[in-house]
Amino acid sequence: MRLFLAPLLFALMAGSPALAFNDCTQIRRLMQSMGASMARNRALIAESQASGKNPARAEQASQMLTRQTSGYRELRADYERLNCRHPQE
Repeated sequence: MRLFLAPLLFALMAGSPALAFNDCTQIRRLMQSMGASMARNRALIAESQASGKNPARAEQASQMLTRQTSGYRELRADYERLNCRHPQE
């Protein structure tokens, strides 16, 4: 995921204010997609802990969740740095 974020972050830094709206929209969509994936990984981890099955899969989901959390925080920081607003605000 980090390899995908780097070009996007460079594009955001080089963009003009006229492109800020599109940047905010792209970041918002990435955050929503990543959030959904994070929720799936949390569910896999919780299911594995409750049932005791698939500990290897839970460990893989946990590692992925760690990377996703870091990426999500970076996206959120860019979202705030660009002064993006939620569409209903």
